[in-house]
Amino acid sequence: MASNFDFLAKEWSDFQAEAEQAESFAVTSPRVSAFYSRRALELAVNWLYENDNYLDLPYQDNLSALLYEDTFRDNLSNGLFQQLVAIQRLGNQAAHNQALIKTEEAVSALRCLFNFMTWLCKYYSHHQVPIPSFDKELIPDGKQQERSLEQLETLRQQLETSDQQRQEEVAKLAAS
Repeated sequence: MASNFDFLAKEWSDFQAEAEQAESFAVTSPRVSAFYSRRALELAVNWLYENDNYLDLPYQDNLSALLYEDTFRDNLSNGLFQQLVAIQRLGNQAAHNQALIKTEEAVSALRCLFNFMTWLCKYYSHHQVPIPSFDKELIPDGKQQERSLEQLETLRQQLETSDQQRQEEVAKLAAS
C-alpha cells in the first residue's frame, strides 16, 4: 500500500517504518498515531545530533531539550520548529494524558512529520530524493481492514461449507 513516507525507503528506512506506523493508525487509533509520530521525530532528531557536527548537544538529551537547543533551531527552515514542537506535545499528550486525541490532530501531526522528513531528505540525503506532496488520501481509513475481515469471514464460511460437503462424501463412500 502506498504511503506518504515512501520517499524515505532508500536512506531512511528506520524513520519510514515509524512514520508509516503513525500514518496507519491516524484514523483508527489517533493516540497510537500521535505516539508513533513523536517516536519517528525523536529517532530523526537523535540521528541529526549524531551526524551533524554543527549541532551542539544540550544540557539534557530528552527530546524537548534537543528541539530547543539553539543550533538545532537555527538549522531548521522557517516554521518547522513550531511543527516539531506540535508533534512532541501531541505525542506526550498521547502517552501521558487521558485526554482524547482527535483524528484531525493525528493527521496534522503526520503532516508536520512529513514536512520535517522532507526537510531532512532535502538537506541530509546522499542522493537526490523525489519528494511528492503530502496526500491525505493515502492515509488508511480503516475500511480496508473492515473489508479484509469481511473477506476472511466469507472464506471461513466457504471452507466450512466445503468441509461439510467433504465429510458427507466421505460418509457416503464409507457406507458403500
